[in-house]
Amino acid sequence: FPPMGLARRRGALTAVMSMFLILGATEVALELSERQRVEDIREESLALANTLAAYLMRVAPTGDRGALQEGLVGWSRPRTSQTHAYVFTYKDGELVRVGSDSLQTAADHGEYEAYSTHRNVVTFVDGNAPGWLVAVPLGTSPTFGVLDVKVSTRRLDDWARDERRKSYMLAVAAALLVALGAAFLTARWVGRPLRELSVAMAGAHHGAEAGPEAPEIGPPEFRLVARRYNQLREALARRERESSARASLLSLEERARNLERLTLLEQPAPTFAPESGTPPHPVTGHLHTRRVHLTRARNPPAPARRPPARGAGAEV
Repeated sequence: FPPMGLARRRGALTAVMSMFLILGATEVALELSERQRVEDIREESLALANTLAAYLMRVAPTGDRGALQEGLVGWSRPRTSQTHAYVFTYKDGELVRVGSDSLQTAADHGEYEAYSTHRNVVTFVDGNAPGWLVAVPLGTSPTFGVLDVKVSTRRLDDWARDERRKSYMLAVAAALLVALGAAFLTARWVGRPLRELSVAMAGAHHGAEAGPEAPEIGPPEFRLVARRYNQLREALARRERESSARASLLSLEERARNLERLTLLEQPAPTFAPESGTPPHPVTGHLHTRRVHLTRARNPPAPARRPPARGAGAEV
């Protein structure tokens, strides 16, 4: 797979982070909302149980089981299946259920506590049929029984499950949208300036003078980087021009020195050429003189005759 660019990496990272954050925030919000709804149902269950208890005490103030049964039937007709009510009366040392109800056949600890303490007992029943169970004592003096009202929270669980599924779908969609937006903005604000700067730097490999300028685009930070790069490129180009001029000057100086050496070598040649034959001339003349002297020494010349005197000849 080709390596992912900065924009894609940032988009993918933003998508993952957004999904976790949105899902986490959604889960927390749903949990808090569910707890609040459960608490609201608890208050509603308690109010409903107190209302029903007051109604039953008016219908059967002495605890007549038949009147209590009729009161429960009349109350339960307009109710939904999410709410159930049943009455226990105290008989022979125990609480006995009035009528028939498939949800509960015997009193438990909550009913006995409400009967003995003469106060409402509210408990949450978990399991296959979760809900709030409110036990309300019936009768003032003495207490003749206990009213149980159970309000199911299954519908709340179904609602929370449905809301969680919808919220997760919306969270995924929102995370994808945020990721696409982050990728687009990253490509425009970060990827494009970096790409242009990279192209400008790649063009300067053969020299700062030939390299293009980096366009100052994007956020202020990237504009500042591009401006600093252009200033550095201009300084390097100026130094390259100075170095090139200095190298040309050094080359001219070297050529001038070479020409000067050739001129110095050519200048003494005419001066030394006439003098090149002068040293052998004295030697040749000296040798010729010595030869003449040796020849004369070996062959001395004959003595010359003296001419006669003029007076003697006259005498003869």
